[in-house]
Amino acid sequence: MFIKSHLYNAFLLTSFIFLSCFTMGQAQYDFHNFNSEDGLPSAEVYFCLQDNGGFMWFATDQGVARYNGFEFEIFTIRDGLTDNVIIDLEKDQFGKIWFIGLNGSLSFFDEGRIIPYQFNDHIKVGGNEKKKRINYIKSIFVSKEGDVTLGSVYSRSMKISADGKITYFTAANKNVCLIYDRDIDNGTLLYTGSDRDLKLKNSIQILEKGAVVGSTEFEGLDITHTMATKIEGKGFVLNQSNELKYFQDSLIIISPLDYYILHTRYDGEFLWVGTICGGLLKLKFVDGSFKLIDQYLKDKNVSSSYRDKNGSIWLTTTNNGVYYLINDHTVNYYVANDKITDIAVSDSILYISNLSGKVYGWNLENNKLIQTEVFDSYIDEINAYKDGLIVSGKELHFINVNRKEKIKSGLTMSHLNIAGNRAGPLIFYSSSNLFYTRDLTDFKRIYEGRTFDNICYDDSTIVSGVDDGIIRIDTLGNVEKIYTGDRIIKLSNSNFGLIALSIKSEVLIINEDNVQAYRFDDKGEYIKSFLIDDDCLWLVGNIGLIRLSKNSQDEFVKETFLLSDGLLSNEIFKIAATKDLIILASKKGVQSFPKKELKKLNSGKLSIENVVIDGESIDYSKTLEIKYDQNNMEVVLSALMINALGSKNIEYQINNKLFKTNNSRISLTNLAPGNYVLNFRLKNDNWEELIAQTTLKFTIKKPFWNTVWFYFLCALLISLSTFVIVKNLFDKQKQRLRQNDLLVSYQQKALLAQMKPHFIYNSLNSIQTQVLKSDKFEAHKYISKFGELIRKNLEWSEFELILLKEELELIQLYVDLEQKRMAKQIVFDVVLSVDIDIEKVRIPPFIIQPIIENSFWHGINLPSIENGKINLEITLANDYLHFTVVDNGIGIDAAMKMNKEKHLSMSSKITMKRIQLLESKYNFNANYSIVDLRNEGATGTKVEFILPKFYA
Repeated sequence: MFIKSHLYNAFLLTSFIFLSCFTMGQAQYDFHNFNSEDGLPSAEVYFCLQDNGGFMWFATDQGVARYNGFEFEIFTIRDGLTDNVIIDLEKDQFGKIWFIGLNGSLSFFDEGRIIPYQFNDHIKVGGNEKKKRINYIKSIFVSKEGDVTLGSVYSRSMKISADGKITYFTAANKNVCLIYDRDIDNGTLLYTGSDRDLKLKNSIQILEKGAVVGSTEFEGLDITHTMATKIEGKGFVLNQSNELKYFQDSLIIISPLDYYILHTRYDGEFLWVGTICGGLLKLKFVDGSFKLIDQYLKDKNVSSSYRDKNGSIWLTTTNNGVYYLINDHTVNYYVANDKITDIAVSDSILYISNLSGKVYGWNLENNKLIQTEVFDSYIDEINAYKDGLIVSGKELHFINVNRKEKIKSGLTMSHLNIAGNRAGPLIFYSSSNLFYTRDLTDFKRIYEGRTFDNICYDDSTIVSGVDDGIIRIDTLGNVEKIYTGDRIIKLSNSNFGLIALSIKSEVLIINEDNVQAYRFDDKGEYIKSFLIDDDCLWLVGNIGLIRLSKNSQDEFVKETFLLSDGLLSNEIFKIAATKDLIILASKKGVQSFPKKELKKLNSGKLSIENVVIDGESIDYSKTLEIKYDQNNMEVVLSALMINALGSKNIEYQINNKLFKTNNSRISLTNLAPGNYVLNFRLKNDNWEELIAQTTLKFTIKKPFWNTVWFYFLCALLISLSTFVIVKNLFDKQKQRLRQNDLLVSYQQKALLAQMKPHFIYNSLNSIQTQVLKSDKFEAHKYISKFGELIRKNLEWSEFELILLKEELELIQLYVDLEQKRMAKQIVFDVVLSVDIDIEKVRIPPFIIQPIIENSFWHGINLPSIENGKINLEITLANDYLHFTVVDNGIGIDAAMKMNKEKHLSMSSKITMKRIQLLESKYNFNANYSIVDLRNEGATGTKVEFILPKFYA
């Protein structure tokens, strides 16, 4: 292969390099390796990048691979590639992925397929035919207009316009072999070259918008493997064999490395250098030189590096596939192959113990092993403090780091653990005894019985977890029960209160008599240990790492971190912390996280790729309608995990039953007719957190005998068979109702006709009075108003309802006539609610006038009433009109005595009968009442009733 052949000399030049192996003295990183066994087309990978959709792409010598976080999809020349050996990948400003083949040809990925570049033959023309070398493309830039600019080796670089026109780049002088152009059509082209004798002194030109802004000379520069990397605000870095050549203006700094360089990338802070046998170097330019910050995969040939959207690192190698590091701030401390028993932290020292009786001390500032202690037997627990370490197993040891001495206490037991701090009292407890000491020489038994964890509450008080709760013990052995419940296996004091962990994985927060409980074992989960730090409660167990922190409502907010977030394992048995780090111990080792870098990485997408019914794909872009006998389908899901280590946990619900699967092809069988909305959910490792979801809607039609129209037809036939029978009964009932309405209407008119003679008689009496007085002018006016009143009476008497406005006009005419007849001033007021529209509301005609008439004739038409008043008030409530007529006359009781009548007047009887008929027809209660106000301590009569609000 091309890459292998061109690296051959590099291997010879660097054969002296020492291939570093894993040692206990250096902390490691937990890389996940993807190889051909995992789906890569080849272990020889040259480049990688991430597209805008989140997929990772890998260029290999056997085609390209696209990775969705679960599986690799392979593309070769059968899928449109112009060469199976793809040496580089580029992403243009439109999001298209370009593939650079070893044969000097291009293709790109667009809308789900690979398309060969239409002007590949132009690139071949640009090659050096004399030396029979293909045009080795090293960079590509695509403008907004579709022009493709190529940087190449062995020939002049070129720009191919969208219509195929070629423009060549020409160096300023014959000595130039490499051009770095920072603005080609507002873009950046990293590498361009010209074909010339490389043995001469060469120079590199820096261009901006085509103009030379800098030039630097180098001896014997090999442009085949030379890469130009811009360091923002500083200068440029070239790699030549095993040297980094930094130059800025006239300044040139050459930094030799121990490894042959394959790749360089600058991320704004660090220069990442891929090497042969040296892995990936993380360098920082400080004070004119490159300082080594870190080194990854020391024995590998790293051909490229890439940091994805999650901040994770991808490394490609030419001999062992792809490596993935979720979080490069996470450090792993491996302790041989022995089982880890405990961890402890003191200042910047991490202590790790194992079953072989060894304790390792790590400097957390530089991740170096600084101390190893060996004991005669296994170790159960270690406690660290400022000056040393307490180690318990079959025997108890105290290690003073400063004096480098190891003290054996002489206290031996089959099981021994420690609680407390060396600065204060210490508690040692076995399976059946609790000992108290302050100097590691005098041990006092203060409790005989089994305890599972203990803390020093103060210098004289110990709190212990026992089989049925928590007890408090003083140094004299006095015991007090402070909590009763399940067995308590872990205790700690905090700002939240006393924290306890029960054997049922219940976390208890105890404040005086208040106990808050958080349970985690509903799905087989358990909590192994916990830690109070930074006002957070950290929990570990078989569900990874949980952080509980309080929000503004003083409620705990839960965050879960798992393998997919960078943990070595989801099963953690011990946790410790420093000011900046969280340290976790699992069966796979011990690792540290910077607290500020601990974040959720579970992000992804879920979509429907295909829906298959009876072996045929169908259009699922809109709601599907499927026949009742097509109720078996297969749904193919496409899942994308931006984090490459996500579990393909798919959850969906159908017919109120929840299903879980790891298969992206989901079969749905024997579905009943109906409407379906299937919500497919992508969940995290423990099925707890939702990562992404998608929805499929479809309808399975019912068979014709189970449809609404069929039921309707049957019901229609049954109805027709009974229609003839019930029709006559219905018609007769309708006829009776119509006759009843006519009867009520005629009764209404008859009562109205009874009222008219009464009204006319009273009006003629008024006219006669004026004539007898020989007042012709007033009589004329009176007759005119009376004529208008008679006209309205005749017009409206035929209507069942008239406008309220018209009724009020009629009343006003009547009041004017009566005032003239009586020859004295009578105040008549009408009060209307603002929510009554008199031009829209209707009432029966002459329903108010008889009441006003009674007020005149039987209430205030007496010499004893000097200032007569009649008030008419109309209000609206609950869609009913409320009428109230009040006068200040002698009152109804006095009027009846004066007229020697035992019953109401004719007009009052007629009005009441009309209202009764209205009640019968419209089914309401008018609440008609006549009240003598003398009974209420006043003078006069009040009439009240209500009517429905009829609209025009």
